[in-house]
Amino acid sequence: MLLDLPQLKVYTRKLEVAYGEFSSFHSQIVALLPAEDLTSQEENYIRFEQLYDWTSASIEAQIMEHQHPPPHPQVIVHQQPLKAPFPTFDGEYTNWPKFKAMFQDVMAQSCDSDAIKLYHLDKALIGAAVGVLDAKTINDGNYAHAWRILTERFENHRIIVETHIRGLLSLKKMTSESYKELRNLLDECSKHVECLDYLQQELTGVSELMVVFLLTSALDPSTRKVWEQTLKSGELPKYRSTIAFLKSQCQVLERCESICPIPIPKPSTTKQAQPKVPNQRSYAATAAFDKPSIQCAFCDGPHRNFQCNKLSILPSAERMEKVRDSGVCYNCLTKGHRSKDCPSTKNC
Repeated sequence: MLLDLPQLKVYTRKLEVAYGEFSSFHSQIVALLPAEDLTSQEENYIRFEQLYDWTSASIEAQIMEHQHPPPHPQVIVHQQPLKAPFPTFDGEYTNWPKFKAMFQDVMAQSCDSDAIKLYHLDKALIGAAVGVLDAKTINDGNYAHAWRILTERFENHRIIVETHIRGLLSLKKMTSESYKELRNLLDECSKHVECLDYLQQELTGVSELMVVFLLTSALDPSTRKVWEQTLKSGELPKYRSTIAFLKSQCQVLERCESICPIPIPKPSTTKQAQPKVPNQRSYAATAAFDKPSIQCAFCDGPHRNFQCNKLSILPSAERMEKVRDSGVCYNCLTKGHRSKDCPSTKNC
């Protein structure tokens, strides 16, 4: 149903007011929540942004139809927002097959025009994929041509397969008997195997034995020993049974660590010989080379992330966006882990 132009303008103003009110309330909520609850609020904010973008695009499309009526019969735009969130694509070849399948599946449930579909497709391109679609394709609303451009650019079957093989060959070895390290290893291996299976590169014969070898070679000695005890003498291991056992072992380690956490060794009280203090000149020269460089992830200043004054003076919503874009922990503002796995004993 094509609405009147005055109605569309009223809805546009109401939409802007609703967006402003949501952003204000969201900022107040974020400021009151602990760090571990920020992830769910971030997901809510992303869903609201997607619905806002979809509604804005629908209203703008109808306004353009009033201003420039098409010579052919008008296309009815789907009025209900899609329930499934739109997937995004960051330009990584390995992420292309799943993005393509998911996006086209979402669009198959929609009755939107090609112009609206192209709008969503362009918004779904992030990171290195931004700008791949040229302005003419977008202005023409040529949805089919846009898919041809993306397919020609990113659907390189050989590169995708070789990337997953390289990932299996470079699995990170476990440094201790830890359920977190074991889970990360299982997730990394399973991800590459499932993607290869999706690309019709199944594990058979020697390839299955090689993947099991690479996986078990990355285990810590204790877990490797327990796994070896599950095999009969001379028996060739299977990938699925190995994964099933390691998942079970991961649950055992998690229960053991939650009941009996690993104690932190206390510093020794035995007096140790004091190291020889170098002279001032040699110490200064050594310090100049050994002192690690510190650079803030938010302003590139010579200080740690949590000492950034420019970050602290921003409103809560902008601080949250800065932290999210920098990929650091919401609690301690360092990289390498999520807020739920933060080792810090202090809360932000």
